[in-house]
Amino acid sequence: MLRHIVFAFLLVNVSAKLSFAQISSPREFAMGGTSIASADYLTAGLYNPALIAGDRKSDENDFGLYIPAFSLSVFDENKLRDSVSDFDEAFDIINEGLANGTTTLQDLIDLSNNLEQLSEKVFHLRTDAGLAIASLNPLLNFSLIIKSNLMISGFLDIDPEDKNRIISSLGDSSLPDLESFAAVLAVFKTELGISLAKDFGKDKKLTIGVTPKIQQVELADVLISADNAANLEDQIRNQARFEDYNFGLDLGAIYKISDDTQIALVLDNVLQSDYKGLSGDYSYSLEPTFSIGLATELTEGITMAAELDLVDTEGFNEIDDDNFQFFRVGAEAATTWAQIRVGYSSDLEKNFGNVITAGIGFSPFGLMHFDVAGAVGENSYGASVGLYFTF
Repeated sequence: MLRHIVFAFLLVNVSAKLSFAQISSPREFAMGGTSIASADYLTAGLYNPALIAGDRKSDENDFGLYIPAFSLSVFDENKLRDSVSDFDEAFDIINEGLANGTTTLQDLIDLSNNLEQLSEKVFHLRTDAGLAIASLNPLLNFSLIIKSNLMISGFLDIDPEDKNRIISSLGDSSLPDLESFAAVLAVFKTELGISLAKDFGKDKKLTIGVTPKIQQVELADVLISADNAANLEDQIRNQARFEDYNFGLDLGAIYKISDDTQIALVLDNVLQSDYKGLSGDYSYSLEPTFSIGLATELTEGITMAAELDLVDTEGFNEIDDDNFQFFRVGAEAATTWAQIRVGYSSDLEKNFGNVITAGIGFSPFGLMHFDVAGAVGENSYGASVGLYFTF
């Protein structure tokens, strides 16, 4: 029972939003998520607007079009899906045992303990996508960006009395209806912005960038029990979503330590926004995030990058297992026609598993670029694909 209502919700949401989710570009995805000091001018608006002016290695490459790229990541570090499936199977077996008199008190105690353990597990799913049009020119560097992401967290809210209900059913013909329910919380965010950047100082070592943007935020907080699991798709699409629009602002800076090394600072979502779901039980804060990064070109075509989130990012205010603070490292070996990338990311909050990433890119004539990337960790998986053109 619980297994079916959890996965029904997840499938409905993914199918509804993957058609226009949002992006973590495959190059940055493959490099462990490093981006704020190492992204190129085309994807700079997605990560650090200052990088739009920071990439001037070739006068031939001053305009780019990034066709929507997609990434998908699943985090199930505590194996919630397997645990729900195991509980559901045990529930059916014990229910059958009660009917024929073979279930013991210890069977019921074990089942109640397994139910309690489900409350300690959270399942996360994230999709990203985005597009960009960027131009470099002597007067002003700019990039028009559209980016969005979907983040789903699923968990079970266990009613403490369900343990007693299970244990007290010894001698009955079946297990009682449980009051525990599945809680699925989702945030859909889409942003439309224009990134601007300018060099400062006589030696132009400092670059400042800014991205004013319009944000659309949809919030879904659905509590699903056995008696309201019917017509679930209709509930999600038409009844469970709160929607709002607001103005946002991202700031970025790059300082060139040398011709080959630069340090970056990024402050995203300078203006905090708060939202409350329609159920009234959960609220979400879009808080400022602050990150620092370093990138260096060891030799021609070989780049290494590292970055750290200086503050943790919270999701829903009422749960403790969806906040994160990442440390990331990555490397790229590139020629005009092909690229190989590897990376690693670790959540300092321990809510998302450590992930190893890798990817390849093809860029015939340096004009068309096709990138793919993958990620794997402890019960965590991800993939990203993208296509873009530079002129």
